[in-house]
Amino acid sequence: MNQTLRILLRPALMLILFFFVGASACSGCSRCGPNDQIGPEAEKFPVDTRAAAGIQSLEALLSVPEQLVSSDHLSSELQQQWQEALTGGREQLEEIFGIDPADPQQWKTWGIDPGGSIFFGLVERVSIVCFPIADEDDFDAFVIDPLATELFEFDDPERSTDDIDGQQVHSVNEHLAWGHVDDRGCLAVDFDQGQAIDAVASFLGGPGDDSLADHPGFKKFAESELPGSLIAFYAADDLGLFDYLFDSPPASPSSPIVDVRDNLRQLFLAYGSTATIDDDVFRLRLWAGMDDDDRDDALRGSTPRREMDWSSFATKNTSAALRLSGDPNFLWEQFQQKVDEELMSGVKFLFDEISLATDGKIDVEDDLISNLSGHIGLFVYDIVNPDSLFGIGGPDLQRDLEFLLAIQFVDRHAMIDLSDDLADLMDAEIPLSVRFESLRDFDDIEVLDIPMVGFRLYRSGHLLVLGNDAMSASRIASILQGDQPHDSLSDTKAVLGPALQEDSFNGLYLGGDAWDLVEVGAYLPRTSDQPHEALYHAHITDTGIVFDVEFFPAGSIVLATSVAAHEAFKTYIDRSKAAEAQAIVSTMALAARAYYELDQQFSSEDGREPWHMAETGHPTRRVGMPVAFSDKVFPGGPSIKVKTSPQIPEGGERISPQPVLVGDVDFEAQDVFRKLNLSLDEPLYFRYTFETGPATGDGATATIRAEANFDPTTSDHHTVIQRLEVTDWGVDAQTVYTENDLQ
Repeated sequence: MNQTLRILLRPALMLILFFFVGASACSGCSRCGPNDQIGPEAEKFPVDTRAAAGIQSLEALLSVPEQLVSSDHLSSELQQQWQEALTGGREQLEEIFGIDPADPQQWKTWGIDPGGSIFFGLVERVSIVCFPIADEDDFDAFVIDPLATELFEFDDPERSTDDIDGQQVHSVNEHLAWGHVDDRGCLAVDFDQGQAIDAVASFLGGPGDDSLADHPGFKKFAESELPGSLIAFYAADDLGLFDYLFDSPPASPSSPIVDVRDNLRQLFLAYGSTATIDDDVFRLRLWAGMDDDDRDDALRGSTPRREMDWSSFATKNTSAALRLSGDPNFLWEQFQQKVDEELMSGVKFLFDEISLATDGKIDVEDDLISNLSGHIGLFVYDIVNPDSLFGIGGPDLQRDLEFLLAIQFVDRHAMIDLSDDLADLMDAEIPLSVRFESLRDFDDIEVLDIPMVGFRLYRSGHLLVLGNDAMSASRIASILQGDQPHDSLSDTKAVLGPALQEDSFNGLYLGGDAWDLVEVGAYLPRTSDQPHEALYHAHITDTGIVFDVEFFPAGSIVLATSVAAHEAFKTYIDRSKAAEAQAIVSTMALAARAYYELDQQFSSEDGREPWHMAETGHPTRRVGMPVAFSDKVFPGGPSIKVKTSPQIPEGGERISPQPVLVGDVDFEAQDVFRKLNLSLDEPLYFRYTFETGPATGDGATATIRAEANFDPTTSDHHTVIQRLEVTDWGVDAQTVYTENDLQ
């Protein structure tokens, strides 16, 4: 992953861990006011801050989950699922941090004011987070424990304080430092270069002549997107987003991908995102800021040449809708300017071939591009069998999917001429008298059957509409004339509405059966039978382009986010435990190898090597005598197995060691673990097993295994394995490998 993004994700993870209980995905609720605190916080950060994020009010943020649980639009099943997810997440965090982080008042025990805003910034590759402080001493203790101890897993963190350029900087080690400024506790994290202390000292000194609030991109973001948002994220144009998106795998300097990346980098001033909940509709907004000239060009390119009323297509059983709009002439001109000569010549050749095939009757530029209004719509109604659409045989569009594809033209007569020419071309290829005929009982609607394919082409006003046999001609005609029952576009609950409105230049709506289609195609498990609606649309604002993704009801997507975040957090914790197990296994392997390679001695029954028992009167097997190479063994001797406990820990819980030794021997399992440097004084997340092979000397083997079952509902164990084998070259330690690696 791009280094900058990797650094950026670390403090973001810290915030996610605190707020994943469901509130992290929402804002703009009934108790959330305008975002008037995050903007001023930007004045404390330097102008070269590469990324920033703000939370308007911790108290308001944490109040959202309970509000959404009680939504009238959620089924009782979904409410129960969500409540269980919230309760489980809160209990897990309370176990780790010692308080319930979903209770705003308990944050005061950490010295943090729940009514203030929290601001994050990435400054010179160092992450800085500023918390509102209720008590400095409690906040300082919070940084030591739980942050340093529980979250960042520092061993025995000790606080130190330094005076750097007149600024008092506290630190745990070179990776974590903090200070106080204007009733704020500002914390810096730097795991890569150890610059946290210097970064805090510099930050406490102030931003100098310029602050982040003065950056043109942030000004536009604060002007258009911050008001009304509770959570916001901002990224400067040099963050490296496009390097990460377009250089993986790395592209050559002459690659078209590089051209796209560089053009986008020049086009946008900055990027941002916000999340809101309004009237039970969840909205995630992505924002790309532009200067005025670029914005005007984007507005011209996205403005169609005619208006289009799509309301008749929004029937009660509309499952999905996709609409695109723009100025075809402007987009065609831009395309010709941006592509290279080779590609352009290929496009021109294709156009010439079409003209040749129609004896010059169809000129693509004059008859098609110049006559397009800029409106295209695809509407899916009933999805009879979602599974078949992803079957081996491909989709059966005639039987399993009802859809209409509509294209609007500027000149109706030119559209009729073009479609007649296309019909003549098909008739030449399929000599079945293909021609348009008036549709009985419907004025101004003509239909063209396309035999042996299962599609029909309709002409209605300025529209050319493609439909399939799954829908009757009369039903399609009634949709075109607006006679089908349809949703009111003024209803805020009808998420389909914004996808069809003129203020957005494209939109994608999913609802009803379309959710089944998405889940089948993406192999996503359903969390509930709760009806969902989802919408994507984009439009031009005064400051740039915004891309909105909306879900209704809001609780359904927040539940999915909460469950996913809960699982992600649990996986994070489990991976930390697994990483610890891998380190312990490696340490045990090093100890076993060192024991084998050092001189081994015969011992008494209660001595330090009871598996090398001395024999009374034997000339070479007396206490203290060296063991011959042919008799050397790993700790415990040949053919033994020791375990730290009879059971394997489950569900991420620790169990106290109960050493078990398998085999008919006279010593204790603790004697073996002592040689392997494994302490049995504290509970363990894994069961550790050490097993040796039957051979001694050359050919001796040992296997170390760590096992835990993080998901008790399955029989799978997360297992870390290290194998040692004696060869002519010495003790060979094979690569540590894992099974069921929490993927």
